[in-house]
Formats: sequence, structure tokens, C-alpha cells
Amino acid sequence: MILLLGFVGLLTGFLSGFFGVGGGQVAVPLLVFFGLNIKNAVGISVIQMMFGSIYGSYLNYKHGNLDLKQYFPFLIGGVFGGFIGSYFSNIASEHFLYILFLCIVSLAIIRVFFSPSEHKLHEIYSPKLYIVIGMLIGILSGMIGVGGAILMTPILVGFLNFSIKKAISVSLYFVIASSVSALFGLSYFGHVDYLDGVITAVISLFGVWMGIHLGHKINTRKHKFLLLLIYIITFSIMVEKLID
Repeated sequence: MILLLGFVGLLTGFLSGFFGVGGGQVAVPLLVFFGLNIKNAVGISVIQMMFGSIYGSYLNYKHGNLDLKQYFPFLIGGVFGGFIGSYFSNIASEHFLYILFLCIVSLAIIRVFFSPSEHKLHEIYSPKLYIVIGMLIGILSGMIGVGGAILMTPILVGFLNFSIKKAISVSLYFVIASSVSALFGLSYFGHVDYLDGVITAVISLFGVWMGIHLGHKINTRKHKFLLLLIYIITFSIMVEKLID
């Protein structure tokens, strides 16, 4: 079990840093694939997301790729949304969570595919809009155990004119809020295995460092292509589990 958690932690940590995702959309399917039920997998994933997003955002800030104050409204909305989503996660059936997860990944694939890697237009700045977006994504992330970046990145790129690399940094920053609030909510309902979660999270930090380091070196077009590939792989794994 420890080897499995270590593998999941290292892989999801790398993906968190490289793609700006919380890691839940990879950790949850992998843990489910290896025999955990989805609610326990969600509990482990939110601990990993909290550790990875805090460390990854610190690294992005040190590299000058993240303005903490400008994008903080996303976190405000995410905190409230995460609490609401964790409540619905407790009362929702596993089958419904599978279907919801697949719908979200499908939307992400479509939006990223049709969005340019670099926008010529200026990114839209609206703190009130950021709070609303953060709350809606926080609700969904709290329900299905993903940090919200799987939806945040396509929204930033597809609707708010963010570049891929900027969207990735902001999305990972947002995961701090959604994962912390989701962790509190899931803990209240008894869905968190703290020992397994911490093991996964600590190992993931090395992966986060590697992912951010490589992400700053790769060109934007390749970055977008690989992001789409991750979404498609995640979608395929969850479809297989749903069919089984």
C-alpha cells in the first residue's frame, strides 16, 4: 500500500507542478483503479492537493509567475464553494460522482482544445467575477475531490484570455482554497484517511518541484497538447471503472 501511495504521490505531484492541477483528477482514478472506493480516494487526494498547491504556488511566486494579491479573489470564492461541495459529496451516490467527474473532464477537453495557447487580447480582470467563478468551481471540486484546476484552467484560457502558462499558475494557486475547505468538510463526515493522505502528500512535494521546473522550460504549444493528453487519459480510466 505504501508503494502505491508513493507512486500516486510522486506522479500527481509532478502533474500538479507541470499542469497546475491539484492532482485529484489523476489521484482519484488511480486509487479507484487499485481498489479504493471513490470517497476514500477523494479523502486522500484532498490532502495531497493541499500540500502540493501550497508548495507549488510558493515556487511559482518565487519565479515571478504568480501575483498572489491580484488572484486572491479566486481563493475567497473557492473556500465557500469547497465547504458546500463537501456537504453534497457526503449525500451523493458514488455513481453520481462518477458521472459528474466524467462530465467535468469532457468540458475541460473541449474548452482547452478550442482555445489558443497564447491570447492577443488582454486578460480580463474582475475581482467580483473571480469570486463567483471560484465559488462555482469550489462546489464542484468539493464534491468530486479535484482541486478545481481541471475547470479553472479552461475557463481562464477560454473565457478570460489568460495564456496557458499563466492559467496553470493561477489554477494551482486556487487549489489551495478548494482543497483546504474540502478537507475540513470531508473530515467532518469521516471520509479522510490522514495517514495515507500525508504519506501521499509528502512524497508528492518532490514531484511538484520537478513539474514546475520542467513546466517553465517547455514551449506553450507542447504544454497545451500534454494538458489535453492528461485530460483524455483521466477520462478513459474513469469510463472503464464506471463500466465495470
